[in-house]
Amino acid sequence: MEQLDYALNNLSLNESMNENINKAIFTRYLFIKQNVYWTLLLYIINKSKREALYWAYELYYSGFKKELIMFILHIFNIFYSETTTIGFKNNIAEKINNWLKTQDETILGTIIYNICNKNANISTFFKKNYCINNSLNDFCIQYKEIDSGYELTNIKNTNLFVNLSQVDIAQYKDINCYDPNYKTYYVLELITRYRSQSITSEIYNCINNYNNSTNHIKNLLCPSHTRDYYINVVKNMDDTLVHMYYTPVWKERIEKFGGGLYNNKIQFPNDDLFEEFCNLYWYEPDENLNLFICTRL
Repeated sequence: MEQLDYALNNLSLNESMNENINKAIFTRYLFIKQNVYWTLLLYIINKSKREALYWAYELYYSGFKKELIMFILHIFNIFYSETTTIGFKNNIAEKINNWLKTQDETILGTIIYNICNKNANISTFFKKNYCINNSLNDFCIQYKEIDSGYELTNIKNTNLFVNLSQVDIAQYKDINCYDPNYKTYYVLELITRYRSQSITSEIYNCINNYNNSTNHIKNLLCPSHTRDYYINVVKNMDDTLVHMYYTPVWKERIEKFGGGLYNNKIQFPNDDLFEEFCNLYWYEPDENLNLFICTRL
């Protein structure tokens, strides 16, 4: 595990954890950030490659790049350290160190794809922590077909590594907002392929009671607000813009048109710049409220 530890240390040195842990933060396409991290974890453990890549790149292109890579590495250390070979671990470490040097966006997909080919051992974690009515199996049943990990025999581990290309991740990149046929109102409906999940308080408490090595995961999964809170936020454009601003990609887009956060409100220099911003990036979640509720809460 030395190379993995070295990779994690390299990530941690310059890691600037989001200062707004307890705020409601909307991602690139207005998913709730904490829910996306939890959903990503579930799909990785369940070996659902397409879904895992979808959620991983939602976070990546939202601008949470380094904290996402750290999250993946922590997941790997917790759930896959006992079920993968030294060679595979070294491959993961090499990919992460390569990403630190090159910021090659295909590396994230390569790591996710290959981890999804492996068997997760969740029993070590949940046997110690999720001890509510012996419900490890209940947890596995609730979240699809996750193997409870009691039997780890006959696992076929190889060092074979599949490398993804730009073609493989093209579908996860930003929609071209300069396309003549582009309409902001239809963006959320167009890009929403799956429903995000919210973590239960029981499971979060179990994760929170683990050990200090998972502080990064605890912070990123920490539930922030209630369902009604998010619904009320989305109904109000000013509130929605504030919660978007805490995401790097949205901060960059808002500031591109001279906007900024002043007195807890996003303000633009004039109406023309505000209108330009809206024409490109306001996805009208208040008009897509049913879609928001059904797929993001």
